[in-house]
Amino acid sequence: MTTTARDVLAAAANRIERSTWASRHQQPGGTLSDAIALEVRDAPGTDAQRASLQDAAFEALRCHVAPSAADINDWLRDPDRTQAEVVAALRGAATATSDHEDEDAAHQERFWGPGGHLQTEVPPDTRLVVNGEHYAICDEDAPGFRGYGGRRFDVQFHDGRTVTTTNLWCQGTVPAQFRHLYPDNARFVQPNTEGTRVR
Repeated sequence: MTTTARDVLAAAANRIERSTWASRHQQPGGTLSDAIALEVRDAPGTDAQRASLQDAAFEALRCHVAPSAADINDWLRDPDRTQAEVVAALRGAATATSDHEDEDAAHQERFWGPGGHLQTEVPPDTRLVVNGEHYAICDEDAPGFRGYGGRRFDVQFHDGRTVTTTNLWCQGTVPAQFRHLYPDNARFVQPNTEGTRVR
């Protein structure tokens, strides 16, 4: 199971709620930072993943309680901040993060899922997946901006086709739950003169 920023914030709220608030003069930021760090420390993954998770938790809290990074520091240092206020802020940030995670999941489904944007709007013969990254080959004669600034790419599909394009666009890493729909189907190769252009 993957630990999310929502999980960290909710667990930190529970940890602080169970703790004894030392005094009116306790620095809430120290207690809050420690609570979040303790929850992140036990999360599965690499150190880099845990650092990213901690950053996401603090960013969610910042978005919930303060409009700018400077304001979050003031909020954390406020000696009059009560234990109940800190717990409420953590729970509010966890709920807001949960809403964003739900929105992200819905967006991923609409984009990557069966009948989603990629399947309905991008012709199958122009889609390529290399090492889990999804790309689309667009019309060479299309006006306007070109993918990757018009850099040339030579692509060899697993079915044997070879394509040369100067209009390649990246849609990002295929989410794990959709890898079965978009398995690797090509590789980038050194330029050769036998490639064909997609039109």
